[in-house]
Amino acid sequence: MPENLPRNPTDALDWIRAHTQKWIDNAAAIGISDAFAQEIRDLAEESRVKRLEANIAANRAKSATLAWRISIRHTMKRTRAAISAMKTHAAVTDDTGVYVLAGLSPRAKASDAGPPKTPRSPRFVVRPGGAVVISWDGGGPQGTFYIVKRMLPGETGYTIMGTTTSKTFTDETLKVGVGEAWYAIDAQHGKHLVRGAILIVQLGSVREARKTAKDAA
Repeated sequence: MPENLPRNPTDALDWIRAHTQKWIDNAAAIGISDAFAQEIRDLAEESRVKRLEANIAANRAKSATLAWRISIRHTMKRTRAAISAMKTHAAVTDDTGVYVLAGLSPRAKASDAGPPKTPRSPRFVVRPGGAVVISWDGGGPQGTFYIVKRMLPGETGYTIMGTTTSKTFTDETLKVGVGEAWYAIDAQHGKHLVRGAILIVQLGSVREARKTAKDAA
């Protein structure tokens, strides 16, 4: 323990609390009154309580900040998915009014530079939380985007899950217990729509179904 009062507030409080009892016991001999020594001890105790309260408040603030960050990340993910669904609907129905109603900027119209390449070699990775990350090969003129569709056991047709301009898509909506999911990836550029192969996600295995573009519709 240093002989002089430390500059750091936390160290100073510990130093004061370690010295005040000696000061109370020897007040007259060291040149201060009992009341003065007692006052310092009481102030130190008050400071100790305030420090404890500050630590508790800091931990609560840290926890609240973490909860906020997790919440906003999830909200932003789901919002992006909703926007993607709206843009897909606008593209599939050729209805630009969707953008007006949703308050979004319309997707720039692609020039008529021909059709995109057929999406091929689909593959996937299942994350620990259950999300399925799909990727594929392909390409096309600037403005090409991909439409990802999914069909689950018992369903009779594909449901559009979203669109992306990159050759990857993450499906976070699969419920626990689903053992198989069929995915179809279509590429679109302007009025040109090219249907790709089928991807079957099945308990960690993957195979490309031998289906024609008509079967994937």
